[in-house]
Amino acid sequence: DLGAEQRAQRKTATVALFDGMRPGEAAGIMDNLGDDLVLELLADMDPTQAARIITALGNDQRKATLIEKFLTSKK
Repeated sequence: DLGAEQRAQRKTATVALFDGMRPGEAAGIMDNLGDDLVLELLADMDPTQAARIITALGNDQRKATLIEKFLTSKK
């Protein structure tokens, strides 16, 4: 499926973009994205960078929610 292949390529490129950003900059963008999308991106990122981004998120309650969802997800 060409559409699925293109989506996978875009996701890979987006993950690489976030992996290369400063954690605070990436968190600023992720603060405006939905939890499911953020979790999907974080799952494919470098674990150290993902942890730094979660730490840099602006809302402590959202940090806790994302961590809980991340740890309980099946992926």
